[in-house]
Amino acid sequence: MSEETLYTTAEIMLATGIGRGTITNRAMRLGFDRTGFGYTAEQVMKIILQPLESHRKSEHAACELRERLNTMIEEENIPVGIVEKNGVWKTEFRRTV
Repeated sequence: MSEETLYTTAEIMLATGIGRGTITNRAMRLGFDRTGFGYTAEQVMKIILQPLESHRKSEHAACELRERLNTMIEEENIPVGIVEKNGVWKTEFRRTV
């Protein structure tokens, strides 16, 4: 009976370009034992083919959150603001006097 080859996370990263965290998180979600010895080729196939979760974003919710945070920052008199610069929203630290 031949033993199946196990591939380490580093080898999977090198072969696929997928990051360490993604590989280990997917393996954990799939219920694979994380023994530190590696994964079989069949397990690797499942890891790399697992569909990515869609992280939906809502411009409306982001705008609402931005306004709420700026209000809280102002109420607390914190020298920070969330501002738009060149079409991109950024956190800006304001100078204190």
